[in-house]
Amino acid sequence: MFSMNDSIRDILETSGLAPYLKFFYSDDALALFPKEYLDEPLRMIRYRGPEGTWQLMETTEHLLDAANMIRQIQQEKRKCWQIWKHEEWQPMETSVYNDPANSFFITPRLDKMKGDKKPAVIICPGGGYTHVAMQHEGTPFAYYLEKRGYQPFILRYRVHPALYPEPLMDLLAVISYIRLHAIEYDVDPDRIAVIGFSAAGHLCASAAALYDEIMPLVRAEALRTGLVTPEEADSLDGHFKSLILGYPVVTFEKGVTHESSFEHLTGWREDLRKGLSVENLVTLGFPSTFIWHNEDDGAVPVENSKRLDSVLAEKNIPHELHLYPTGGHGVSMAYGLSAWEWVGKMMDYLKNNL
Repeated sequence: MFSMNDSIRDILETSGLAPYLKFFYSDDALALFPKEYLDEPLRMIRYRGPEGTWQLMETTEHLLDAANMIRQIQQEKRKCWQIWKHEEWQPMETSVYNDPANSFFITPRLDKMKGDKKPAVIICPGGGYTHVAMQHEGTPFAYYLEKRGYQPFILRYRVHPALYPEPLMDLLAVISYIRLHAIEYDVDPDRIAVIGFSAAGHLCASAAALYDEIMPLVRAEALRTGLVTPEEADSLDGHFKSLILGYPVVTFEKGVTHESSFEHLTGWREDLRKGLSVENLVTLGFPSTFIWHNEDDGAVPVENSKRLDSVLAEKNIPHELHLYPTGGHGVSMAYGLSAWEWVGKMMDYLKNNL
């Protein structure tokens, strides 16, 4: 495993790691590191750089997390499964980032299984339905939750050119898989939560709200691809108990939504704008929900979370809304920002609602 004493070059030149890295860590983040720093220990690099100490520190930690997640997969301490096949996912040098074949999910540590039931959390990083932000909204949460007694799964759902309802189907398919293999993964199938950030907040909330429409599609696709037998298909269950939303896209109303998310999920279909706005879809079966948002978010207006809070209150669905004055968008665990306490509040919520 890598440590802060290793260099970026040590990571980049590790056999077989580079093809994975483009799916786990963005090229933009890697470009933040000047070439002259490539041979320095990460411990030193995290305090240097033109982007400022805080950003480079966090980016360095994300690189270490991503590299170690990849090593654990390579060492078969975790599995990385294709969503719609009984096959392990492995990238090649020629793998195209947005190819639907490159949708997968990562399991908890297999070498830590003890045969006891634990709550499961499916982590869905955001990315505007154009990419999946694994490095800061995926791997850090998997490590954090695993240390605290949860079984984390990271979902890399299909993104554009894939369109609605395919990303929602991916989520419900993975939940169904986890339920089907609950004993294998030390999971309590009655205690499953989903975390979604930004556009993936919309993915998770709309999958819950549109469950009765999406789940039959999941069963049909699982049968078509040979993922399950006809008998297993009838028992597939994609329900989850609790929902955690970080700075989520909720509405697709013009002027309030993150327009790019709408465009890339629907293919610019105006007839889907109202029907895929979550505030119009919530019913009494919606899961208990924890929401947090920064009020100065310039990408996804805080009005999105306020609208969901309002309709959940109207329907008497258990939920919490936490708003913070500053921090902007896409800040993940929000270390050093006004929202830094949200992770602790989320853990309290999970303890009481999962």
